[in-house]
Amino acid sequence: MPNIRLTGDASRGIELVSNASADLSVVVDKQQVQVLAPIHFVVTRATDTATFAVITLAGTSNGKPFQQVLTAAITPSRAYTTLSNARLQVSIGDRGRIGNTDLQRGQGDGLTFDAYCGQLYECGYMVSANGRVVDNVRAERRTNDHFRSIKGYVRPDPELAIIQDLDAPDSARIGVQIEQRVALDSVRGLLIIDATVINVSDSTLNDLALGWFSDWDLGLQPVDNWTYTKSSAQITRAGRGPFVAQYITSAWTDASAILHGMDNTTTYNGFATERKYRLLRSMEAACTDITDVATIVGVRFAGPLPPGHVRNFQHVIVLDTSEAAVLDRIENAAKKLAVTTMSPWVLDPIDEIFPNPATGYINVPADGMNARVDLSVADAQGRIVLQVNATAPIDRAIVPVDTESLAQGMYVVTVTDGTAIKHLPLVIRR
Repeated sequence: MPNIRLTGDASRGIELVSNASADLSVVVDKQQVQVLAPIHFVVTRATDTATFAVITLAGTSNGKPFQQVLTAAITPSRAYTTLSNARLQVSIGDRGRIGNTDLQRGQGDGLTFDAYCGQLYECGYMVSANGRVVDNVRAERRTNDHFRSIKGYVRPDPELAIIQDLDAPDSARIGVQIEQRVALDSVRGLLIIDATVINVSDSTLNDLALGWFSDWDLGLQPVDNWTYTKSSAQITRAGRGPFVAQYITSAWTDASAILHGMDNTTTYNGFATERKYRLLRSMEAACTDITDVATIVGVRFAGPLPPGHVRNFQHVIVLDTSEAAVLDRIENAAKKLAVTTMSPWVLDPIDEIFPNPATGYINVPADGMNARVDLSVADAQGRIVLQVNATAPIDRAIVPVDTESLAQGMYVVTVTDGTAIKHLPLVIRR
């Protein structure tokens, strides 16, 4: 008659409903299967850290005493959300991963499209700036986990999560916070990820680049995949199976898209930090072979990002049954949907320079100017003291401007695309 004792570690987020432990006695005959009554635990703290129910089996067998200790891993609070419609189901992790949100602990429902399951094995962030890289994807050994969840996909805003690179080693930490909002089309295989990155460090970030590493396993044979760039999108396809288009858009005029394909078999024995840095800058030849492929899709910002400043961008992922279909979604649906799901920095009409008053860098709105933008800064005497030319990538563009050379005082910023023109006040403090 074995005696079974269970304990739940309340300090790590779970405990038994009634007591800190429970004792159960059962008699099990030879060849008999004994099913115990359900044992209920209560979540005492929202945490995605694994805790364990410890099961101690003690009793007698054939007149001889025995004891065995078993453990059952329990995650008190699920660290991901799953979005689904009639065609697409995908999990988004609180720490920034997509699909299988924690491979080590088996969390996340992956990504399925139509009748095809497991189409995305691994997908996570890689971020570089100031010569450093942080990420939450495979590494030279095991998998990096540099991002800590500040807010998960929970109420009162279940579509928004916030992460910081607080769990990166001191030698690698950049000091970035990423706010990520997700939206899934109600019918089609179209996912929008709106990401806003904030410099939470004490230093200016230079050469900032952010991208998702995605290990696609499309169709029924993951090694029968290939990837290429077409119509400003990264296309990944299989011999038989769905097509994937990944598209990047940003309101910032210093942004450029990262659209890169690679031979994923070269990461089987490790994925070096130096290589991640190169891929975020497309300094490596793209893969043109039919094999197990991965993509790096994201954005690079040419301008510096001072402490407290932000940049944002949108990652649109479309799945369908042909190249024409995914490109049609990009051209006719994705861009419009991306604009309507942007963060408040872009979604809300911006009529003023920010920050203002300013010291070193300002951001100038160029709403409705989807073309070349000419910007000039005039001092109180009407003299032009600074000129900037840029190309507005979308209607509601934002032009970052270095104002370090301007003396303290009041200025007028003029923005024009050759047709529309507006004048904005600016104050510089020193």
